[in-house]
Amino acid sequence: MAVKIITKGKGNKRIYRTRCTRCSCVFEFEPEDAKFVADQRDGDFYQIKCPDCGYMCYAEDKVARYERS
Repeated sequence: MAVKIITKGKGNKRIYRTRCTRCSCVFEFEPEDAKFVADQRDGDFYQIKCPDCGYMCYAEDKVARYERS
């Protein structure tokens, strides 16, 4: 019997989205573009500079969407 895919899974590339608190720019990034910070008290998050104004932004560890690579 051959293997048959019933429903394709999500993509394997995680994309995150955040909004800059200084200039309100909304941007997406991949995990390798940001610094992951493990925080037991407040929850894990990503630290990344805004591509528009350069302000340091913080994004929660919540995937916005998946992409196939």
